[in-house]
Amino acid sequence: MADNDATFRPSSLNIIYSSKTSSIKKSGIANVEFKNWAETFDCKPELFFAPKTQEEVAEILELARDEHKKVRVVGCRHSPSDIACTSGFMISLLNFNKILEIDKNKRQVKVQAGMTLGDLNDSIYSHNLALPVQGSISSITVGGAISVATHGTGIEFGSISSSVTEMDLMLSNGSILTVSSDKDLELFQAALCSLGSFGIILNVTFQCEPAFNLLLRQYGLPLKDVIENLDVHISGSDHFRFMWFPYTDSVVVSHATRTELPATKDTWFRKIWTYCWDYGVGTYLPHVVPYINRFFYMTHSAFSRKIDRSYRILNFECLFKQYVNEWAIPLEKTGVVLWQLREWVETIPDLYVHFPVEVRFSKADNIFLSPALVETHVT
Repeated sequence: MADNDATFRPSSLNIIYSSKTSSIKKSGIANVEFKNWAETFDCKPELFFAPKTQEEVAEILELARDEHKKVRVVGCRHSPSDIACTSGFMISLLNFNKILEIDKNKRQVKVQAGMTLGDLNDSIYSHNLALPVQGSISSITVGGAISVATHGTGIEFGSISSSVTEMDLMLSNGSILTVSSDKDLELFQAALCSLGSFGIILNVTFQCEPAFNLLLRQYGLPLKDVIENLDVHISGSDHFRFMWFPYTDSVVVSHATRTELPATKDTWFRKIWTYCWDYGVGTYLPHVVPYINRFFYMTHSAFSRKIDRSYRILNFECLFKQYVNEWAIPLEKTGVVLWQLREWVETIPDLYVHFPVEVRFSKADNIFLSPALVETHVT
C-alpha cells in the first residue's frame, strides 16, 4: 500500500495504476487529502482508488465488503457540501471518460460517467448533436451531474437528468444493473437523482437533439421591475435567468433564444477575466464586495448581444472558488424570497455575499429526489 501524502487532483490519476500486476488493495493510495473545489470541506480517506475498468471497480467493492468499509465516489469535487467525504474508501471515475456509442438516427449518445460535461459537449458537437439544456458550469462529470439532477434554466426544460434514457449502475455486490425510461421505471426515477446512494453510475445514455446556436441578450433592470413582470420575462425566451447584485436594487437579465444565425465574435474575454479577478479578490477581502457589486452592475448593465453554440451561452465558467449554496423554491415564491433575502443580507452585520445571486427556472419532473419534483421551481 502506498503511504505518501497527496492531495487529490485529476491530473495525478495517471500515476495510480502504474503497475497492472498490483493487487487492487495495493493500487489504493493512503493519506490522500481530498478537498472540495471551494476548499470548504476536506477529508483523508483510508484508500483512494482510480480504477480504469469495471472489473477493478467490482474488486474495490469486494474489498470494501470484506473489510466493512464505506465507499464514496467522486468526480470533479464541485459539491459545496461534504457529501463526498469519507474515512473509508474513495473512488474516482475520472478514468471512465470515453464516449461509447453514438446513434445518429436516434440522436442518442452513450458515455462513461467520468467524462466531464465540457468534454461531452465538444465531442458531440462534432457530430451535430447537443444536450437540450446545460447547467451553469461544465467542469463536472456526467455521473456527478446526474446524481444531483443538475439543471440549467428555461421553464420548458428539465434537469440534465431528464435527458437520460438509460443508465448502467454497479451495485454494492458488484453486479451491474441497467435501468431505463422504458423498463424498471421506478428504479430509473430513483437513479436519476440518487446523491450517490443508489450504486455507482458507470454509463449513461442521453437523448440529444441537433446542435443549435443561441442568441443571448443581456441588460440591466431594477429588481422590482423584474419581479413584477416575471411571467413576461420567463415566457419571453427559451432560457431566461437573472443575476441580482446584493447591496443594490439592480439585476442583469439574460434572455437566450434559439437561432440559426452564425456565432458572433467573442468580445467578452477581458470582461470575464476582470469579473473573475475582482470577485476573486472579494473572496479574500469581503468588506470590498458591496463596492465590487455596484461597480460590476454599472459595467455589465448596458445592453449586449452575443450568438454562440448552445452550451457556450448556457455555461458560465467561474475561475475562482466560491462559498455557495443553492435553494429550490416554488416559482410563485420568487419575489417573496428575494425581498426577504435582500433584507437579511443588508441587516446582518459583517455578512458579505461575495457573488451575485443567480436566479434560474426549471421545469417540473417526476424524479424522486429532484428539487423540481412535481413543481416548477426556481434556484
